[in-house]
Amino acid sequence: MRRKKVHPIEKESFYGVMNKAISTEEDKDYWGFQLCSDLKYCDLNKMDSEENMKSFLKEIVSELKMVAIGEPIIKKFGEGKIRDLSALQLISTSHVSAHCDKTDGKNRVFMDVFSCKKYNPHLVFPLIRKYFDPKEISSIFILRKGSSIKVNNIHEGSTPNW
Repeated sequence: MRRKKVHPIEKESFYGVMNKAISTEEDKDYWGFQLCSDLKYCDLNKMDSEENMKSFLKEIVSELKMVAIGEPIIKKFGEGKIRDLSALQLISTSHVSAHCDKTDGKNRVFMDVFSCKKYNPHLVFPLIRKYFDPKEISSIFILRKGSSIKVNNIHEGSTPNW
């Protein structure tokens, strides 16, 4: 079966794109929406700051209109050069997580935003820029429904291709 071609539109109309592109009855029952972003060459001071990470998690929950469950869990662990930060914020519909890696000088942050509630992944990019200042961002957006997944490349400022 051929899918309808989705024409590019502004990111503010994200939900319209998603609803038009998910056109079959089978496709309408996605219940999981996951943005996976790999950030590279981040500001070392920002990615290594527990306070910065806490502020990021609180703002992303607010921006996506999610409900936080408790305070963020933020821990530094490891030894020497491999002492890095990991963070988790539970939300009523799942979680936001991040793990920092500065071992090879690439200053990476690996981030996931997973929710059963639909959200606009483009709202995350300005926060990534603000809190981590990466030079490179690679992201995918995954639609999940238990029996199958649909993976889409997504770029800052792009229109989702589904």
